[in-house]
Formats: sequence, C-alpha cells, structure tokens
Amino acid sequence: MWRYAVGEFESDCKRIVEMCHQRSAGWVSDADYKKGGALMEIKRIELETYPKLCKDIPLLEAELRLMKEGDNGLGNDTVFDYKTGFPQPQSVIGFDWPLYEKRQAQLERMKRRKARIDAWIEEIDDVRTRTVFRMKYQQGKNWADSAKALGYRGNADYPRKMIRDKYFEEKKIK
Repeated sequence: MWRYAVGEFESDCKRIVEMCHQRSAGWVSDADYKKGGALMEIKRIELETYPKLCKDIPLLEAELRLMKEGDNGLGNDTVFDYKTGFPQPQSVIGFDWPLYEKRQAQLERMKRRKARIDAWIEEIDDVRTRTVFRMKYQQGKNWADSAKALGYRGNADYPRKMIRDKYFEEKKIK
C-alpha cells in the first residue's frame, strides 16, 4: 500500500529539496543533513529583514525581465582599434551578461533565504508561537493586530514579550 498521502509526500519532497539547497549553500551541516535536519538555526536579524526580502524579490524579478526585454540589459564598452597602426577608440554595445548573471544569482539567494525562513517558521511546534511568527513576519501585521487576533485585545505587547521573546530565549536565538 501507499506509505504517504499525496500532500504528505509533496511536503516531504519539498523539505528534502530545500535541505539540499541549504546544504549546497552551507546553511545546513552534514550531520543535520544526514539525520533529516532538526530545527534549522536562524538569526533574529534574518526574521527582521524578512518583510523587506519579500518586497525585494518581485522588484528584482521585474529588473531581470526588463534587462531581457528592454534596453536595460545593454552595456557599452570602449575598445581600441589598431587597424591603422594607431589606437582608435571604438564603442562596443552588447548585452551585459555579467551583470545579468550577478542579478540572477542574487535573486536565487534571496529566494532560498525566503524559503528557509518560511520552512523555519513552519517547523515551530507550538501553534500559538507559530501563529505569532506567521502574523508578524509573513503577513506583516503589527503587534496590536496580532494581540487582537489571539484574544489579547487590551495588551498589544503580550505576543511580542510573552510569546516571541520567550521563544527566542528558549531557543537561544540572538
């Protein structure tokens, strides 16, 4: 019989593929990779920059699309022509492949970072803690909205201090 339901199989495949990407990028140690990856290490600054990262990915994708389709990808360089025996400057125009590849690599790194943070949030065991992290970082809600959604309408600092900061202390995340 089948060991997995379709959804479980897909999520396991995605997790394995993500771990392979993280291993190749040096984010997961060989020991964690071999045992299937415990809860990934993440830094607080990565979480704080997550909303900016989510906004920058579509901008970089648009920039790459404009480089391909428009004149934004064209570069200009000057070379010396020695046909006459003396150097004469000549302008050379062409697609700027090094810049395009640099931007493409940057986009791939950003997508991997985003996927890594998403996977880290999904690996949090406690439902309330995971919900707070989703609301704050993935949905971009402020602490007052998060407190209201969790039932702490009068105390906007509760999710931040008692759930998020407590989780950071328990896991020794700096």
